[in-house]
Amino acid sequence: MVILPFHKHVRLDRTWETTRNEYRLLNKKVMEEAPCSVAILVDRGLGGATRVASSDFTLVITVLFFGGNDDREALAFAVRMAEHPGISLTVIRFIPSEELKPENVKLEITEDQAGSCSGETRLTDVEALTELKEKIKEHESSCSNSDIESQIIYEEKIVKCHEEVCEVMNKYSRSNLFLVGKSPEGSVALGLNVVRSDTPELGPVGNLLTSSEIVSTSASVLVVQQYVASRESPGVGVLTNVTKEVSPVEDSESP
Repeated sequence: MVILPFHKHVRLDRTWETTRNEYRLLNKKVMEEAPCSVAILVDRGLGGATRVASSDFTLVITVLFFGGNDDREALAFAVRMAEHPGISLTVIRFIPSEELKPENVKLEITEDQAGSCSGETRLTDVEALTELKEKIKEHESSCSNSDIESQIIYEEKIVKCHEEVCEVMNKYSRSNLFLVGKSPEGSVALGLNVVRSDTPELGPVGNLLTSSEIVSTSASVLVVQQYVASRESPGVGVLTNVTKEVSPVEDSESP
């Protein structure tokens, strides 16, 4: 996986300032052409400025899981990170209630949009979550004779509207890092009330987490895009013209 830095920097007053505009063009090109999964890191002081020993390192990570390829990739990466003894991971799966209706949908983001889950996607999501639950059980069994608690927690949240999703996000706002998919799928993701954004590379969930008006958190955010060779959208593709140089041209669009 290639991890790229976000082109904006958060100020002390929690507003955003574009400090590395040349990164935006580069990030966009890498996300379009890289033959592997790509993630954008919105760094809000992750890890701090003080160097600590690996044995003293601690980190609280939360995965917001709606469904789809990108969410599964974010989940898989978070589980690998949780192999470090200092990392605790909470996985939140959003489940639509019967009251969640399609007419309540309002999603306007440029470029890739969250889509509805196909039957195959739902099945793959279930398989990924089943594997996660088995991993948690194995870890709990190995720790049953000690005082060590499980480092991975899995929770399901039934929601009926955009506001309830944001409430859940705020509940875990003290996390150090959120891992989310760039293009989440399913009816809950489609119901996210995300207005048109000038940072589509963060996806609907990433934009919610970086909008202080909606979700109050100072956590860093890692937005993951899974590489799928058969995906036809311009968001992901096979790397072409590898030797072509990327010039740090100033982006004419507002950041």
